[in-house]
Amino acid sequence: MSQPIKLILTGLGITLAVFLLSMQLPQFSLLVIIIPVIYLWLGFRLKANISYIAGSIFFVITTLLVAHPYGMMVGLFGGLIPTAMTIVAKRDYLEDALVKTVILCYAALLSSHYFLNEMHQIDLFVSYQAAIRLVIDQMQATGSDTSGLFNTLSESYLSVLFMLATAFAVVLFILAALLRHYKAIEWQVQPFYTFRFKGMNFFQFGLVMLAIFGLGSLELPYRLVGQNGWRFMMTLFSIQGISVAYFYLKRRKVAPPISWFLLTISLALPLVNSLISLIGFSDSLFDFRKLEALK
Repeated sequence: MSQPIKLILTGLGITLAVFLLSMQLPQFSLLVIIIPVIYLWLGFRLKANISYIAGSIFFVITTLLVAHPYGMMVGLFGGLIPTAMTIVAKRDYLEDALVKTVILCYAALLSSHYFLNEMHQIDLFVSYQAAIRLVIDQMQATGSDTSGLFNTLSESYLSVLFMLATAFAVVLFILAALLRHYKAIEWQVQPFYTFRFKGMNFFQFGLVMLAIFGLGSLELPYRLVGQNGWRFMMTLFSIQGISVAYFYLKRRKVAPPISWFLLTISLALPLVNSLISLIGFSDSLFDFRKLEALK
């Protein structure tokens, strides 16, 4: 038996065992984090087409042989997307690979929305609205003003999905970085503190802003496109803002664990989070790290 087949069978055996265990014993559901780790490992150890076949087999087994929406979600986000992420990560720069993975995750979430609705009569949007109502009820109990909040948050549904896609893509890259750190995989990638989206000149920046504000001023559904477009951009550029902040923390010789702790806390603070996104957006115009090198 060839080495690739042994790796695939080992990966499938472990991930299917973890999947079945999490289904039968929900208290072990956190173990599903092992599944994307295994397929990231396979993706970097095997050729692209072979690793993608392994992820696809796992997706087909969990989706078709287990008549439960959980099976489709685990197969898609645990097996198929991680192997697809390794394909772009091995051939593209970090920023290009991350953007492609975010788009892939976003498409997967939108597909899941329609799949769950059509096949299992589970409406994610209705569940999202129910969660909003629960939060608003708790806020009202404390005397907070929630007028108009329900409609605003409901219209942010697509943005929330995009932020979830971005978060999942970032988690995949963090897991891959951990595998690389412990020498479980070989992955040639530039340091995160050099992460930067392609430059944007002032003319392009003006066109993007004009389009966003123009669409945001129109009636539905165009207003949603403009509002969500702004949120999409700010979510993506927050990653670049973190990279800029990490660059300056590194220059100050702050220990990496402390740097990441500070950056993680800052993302949880709305005002600081917005500032980080603005820094990332501005860095695409001015390239702060290049300007710093010229001093």
